[in-house]
Amino acid sequence: MLTPTTVILSFAAILLLLALFKPQAGRIVFGVFFLLMAWGVNFPMMLYDPSLYPMAGANSFIRLYRWFFTQVLALYPVPFILLLIGFETMIGVLVLCQERWVKLGLGLGALFCLGIAWIGSEGFWMPAVAIAPLVLLRKDFPQSVVALWKSRFRPANGVKVVLS
Repeated sequence: MLTPTTVILSFAAILLLLALFKPQAGRIVFGVFFLLMAWGVNFPMMLYDPSLYPMAGANSFIRLYRWFFTQVLALYPVPFILLLIGFETMIGVLVLCQERWVKLGLGLGALFCLGIAWIGSEGFWMPAVAIAPLVLLRKDFPQSVVALWKSRFRPANGVKVVLS
C-alpha cells in the first residue's frame, strides 16, 4: 500500500543504498531532491494556499515549533515560504557543486531533514532521509555535477566534433 510513510522510507532506503554503493549518484539525487522540493512542491503550494504551512506545524511534537508555526508563521507565511524555497535551493545547488561546498550542502541538508522531523506526523520519518547525506559526508567530490556532465559528453582523445 502506498502511503506517505512508505514513500519516505522507500526514498530513504534508495538514497542510502546509493550513498553506500554509488555516492556520486546519491549526491545528485539528494541535490535534485532539494531543488524539486523547493520549486516543485513549496513554490506551487505557496501560490495555491500559503495557509497550509502554519497548519502543518500546529500539531508539532515540540511546543516551540507549535508556537512559531501558529503565532509567527501564520502572520507572514509568504516571506517564510520564500526563505524556505531559497534555503532548499541553496542546499540543492551546494550539493551539486564541488569539494567543500558539497559537504556544506550535505550537512545543511541532513540538519534540515532532522529539523523538519519535529513539525508533525508528516515529517516524522525524515531522519531516515538524513542518514544518506551523513554517509556521503565521508566521501570526496572533487568535481561539480556540471563538470561531470561535460566530461561525459566530451569526445575522447581531444577530437573536436564540428557540426555544420
